[in-house]
Amino acid sequence: MNHSKSCQQLKKAEEDYNKQWPKHCKECHGAGETTWTENQSPLGSGHYWPETMSEFCGDCTGIGLCPRCGKPFPPIMELEDLYDDDSWRKRKHCPSCNWCFDDGGAPIWECYCWENEE
Repeated sequence: MNHSKSCQQLKKAEEDYNKQWPKHCKECHGAGETTWTENQSPLGSGHYWPETMSEFCGDCTGIGLCPRCGKPFPPIMELEDLYDDDSWRKRKHCPSCNWCFDDGGAPIWECYCWENEE
């Protein structure tokens, strides 16, 4: 199979991240949280009002570990309780690798090049 240039670049980015941060959380891919979409419209209305929901990853930030380097991470709940908005996300840094929630996680390589083959 011939991979597109963008597919190859994403695979390389994922490999580079895995080499640099071999202990990153495999559950959330180093993002520190898991996200999903739920339909918030009234049941039976026929409408679709998607809302993105998230929670701390149970394999890293939820138990006090940095999602990128795997080292102990100060308790998140302390900062979350101090601020009514999401500004606490910018204030929370890992003392070991300087990761914060706005950094996101590892690039995830998903190849769909087979769809373009005849």
